[in-house]
Amino acid sequence: MLWGVVVDHLLSNFLFHSVCYRIVVLREVVVGGWKLVGLVAKRAIILMGLSDEILIGV
Repeated sequence: MLWGVVVDHLLSNFLFHSVCYRIVVLREVVVGGWKLVGLVAKRAIILMGLSDEILIGV
């Protein structure tokens, strides 16, 4: 009986931690993805701005 409780506790703990771990990893991936998108967007805006300035300059 005691072993069942211990195993159940460990299993539920493990499942809880694995779910939390996945959520944390997923959040990191999402945050990293948004940062990357932000960087690319900034670069694109800067490049577009430069190309506009070059076109206007010419």
